[in-house]
Amino acid sequence: MQKKNYKPHKRIIKWIGMPLAVILFLFCGVYLFAAVDTVKSTTTDSNAIYVVGNPDFYPVEYYDYCDVQYKGVMPEILKRISEKTGLDFVYIAAGEEDQRFDVASSGQAILVSGLLKDQEDIKQAGIKLSEVIFEMEIDGEIREICFGYSKAAGQEFIDAFEKALSDISDEEILRTALSYVAYNGRTNFPVVLHGIAFTIGILLLSSLVILSLTLHDKHKRLYEGKTIDSVTGIGKKEYFHQVLRPILKDSAGYSYAIAYIGFDIVRVNRYYGYDESENILIFAAKKLTEMSSASDIVARIGGGSFAVAHICEEEEIDGWISEILYELNRYGEKFGKDFRPRFYSGIYRIKNTDRDVSTVIANAQHGYLQAVEKNVPYMISDTELLDMITEDNRLKKDSIDALTKNQFKMYVQFIVDRSRNIVGGEVLSRWEHPLKGLLMPTKYIEIMEHEGTVFELDLYMFEKTCKQLAEWKEKGIDIVLSSNFDRTTIDNPNFMSRIKEIVERYDFDPKNFILEITENSLEKDKKTAYENISFCKSLGFGIALDDVGSGYTSFSDFRDYPVDVMKISRVIISGATDPSGVALLQSIIRLAHNLNIQVLCEGVETEEQFELLKELGCSFYQGYFFYKHMPVEEARRIVQKNYKPLEIRLG
Repeated sequence: MQKKNYKPHKRIIKWIGMPLAVILFLFCGVYLFAAVDTVKSTTTDSNAIYVVGNPDFYPVEYYDYCDVQYKGVMPEILKRISEKTGLDFVYIAAGEEDQRFDVASSGQAILVSGLLKDQEDIKQAGIKLSEVIFEMEIDGEIREICFGYSKAAGQEFIDAFEKALSDISDEEILRTALSYVAYNGRTNFPVVLHGIAFTIGILLLSSLVILSLTLHDKHKRLYEGKTIDSVTGIGKKEYFHQVLRPILKDSAGYSYAIAYIGFDIVRVNRYYGYDESENILIFAAKKLTEMSSASDIVARIGGGSFAVAHICEEEEIDGWISEILYELNRYGEKFGKDFRPRFYSGIYRIKNTDRDVSTVIANAQHGYLQAVEKNVPYMISDTELLDMITEDNRLKKDSIDALTKNQFKMYVQFIVDRSRNIVGGEVLSRWEHPLKGLLMPTKYIEIMEHEGTVFELDLYMFEKTCKQLAEWKEKGIDIVLSSNFDRTTIDNPNFMSRIKEIVERYDFDPKNFILEITENSLEKDKKTAYENISFCKSLGFGIALDDVGSGYTSFSDFRDYPVDVMKISRVIISGATDPSGVALLQSIIRLAHNLNIQVLCEGVETEEQFELLKELGCSFYQGYFFYKHMPVEEARRIVQKNYKPLEIRLG
């Protein structure tokens, strides 16, 4: 909610011109005389409490020139207090400017409405503030709204008023605020004028009606433009924040669950057009509104995403969100569409310590993203999930600097032949985190993929490998090292230039380097992958296809790509415990030999596995049965004492 500043009476003069100003003056004089007389006649009751308000503080309170009365949140609250206490609150007629402090200082009013708690001149005017009624955002700042008691207010009245305020629940105040936040209507301008003013007033009636409508619409447009979504007609993200913020502040929201609900609007735009996206948005907004209770808060928070705040117990969540998703996912069915937009959701239950709206929305969004990734209808953002995400976010930040600080270290796992002689090694990265210690690739590779930094990591490790091969060549050690490149690295358009740049810096035999590519590297962009792999082959590198048998491999990959080494997955190796498993392993090895591709079996952990693989014709082996991963410094010492000249000679 934000204050709207405009001067209606100044616009009257400009709008109707000076000739009508004189007539208006006469009209207003007669009309106000009659109005004052009416006020006097209706406020002779000893229970009447005179109130001075701000005529231009929409939607907190404002003077409606159409209905000739104060409206807004504060007047509505006074109506409820009146119903509870029998007190008759009478607003003093509005002037052109905010005159609350002058009127309060003079003792003409007992109650002052729509005050900001931190407003200047409150003490000078002798005003004592009530408890905070609610909060709202003004010019980007959160401000607290109060009533005020003038010097004329007796302690007996103050006590009674405060008690009545305390009896009004936060939910009731919230509903009152919501009725004005989402205000869409207006009342009619009074057509009955007093006495002799009729003749003169009839001349100005049409002008004043038009002006009142214009001012009202201006109010409405200015406010709704910031809070109401133009496509769906429901509240926007700002609206959700404004309504939920006071609930969180008062720790009243702990019984609420926040649902972040969305669909892939980018995909719909791309394949079905923007009009279809709007149709889905309108349908979803209507459905969410229909399925919401009076205490629910519904808003579109951006793109194809909605937020719903709903009071429910933990055991009620499944039934509630499942019903919503069922109805939303029936869009295609209901409208006879040939496609089915899929809605997912993330749920977060508000804790009594939560105070920030953005945080609770983000918590629910984390569940939504996990639901999309795992392809399940919804995920609850519980402590375990949020802790995992928090750790990932910290690692994201840390990973940016990790490369420049040389925190990624080179590890090697040796490759052996049938006689257990060391003939090569696979280079792997380990992150020596300053706080978390040694981290395995499973902890950071996916994070760096999302951050777009895994390309730099792969090149960083590639350069370390080239440097090590150059060092061993100088010492007369002829050994192969392989390095695994991520699928996003293989697809990078700068791949060739960066690889060439690194290779030119080091003196090593390119045939001693094997580029390992995972099976799924070939699924993203086959054309780019083929060009980059072929480039590496032209440099003299060997090409190994890693994790064969894990589920992605097509036999055409062996035909379409220049593969030299097939690395059979540990899944296939560990599964060779029965005749069918052995037959599968044997067929893969036989296929490789028929294609003149060398076979390396990884994940060898037992003597039995080693003997079986030798019997089936495997040439090279890698696994914990022989060597574990070790820092490159340790690998150097072992190689210098125990290695066999290269037998994985390629080309």
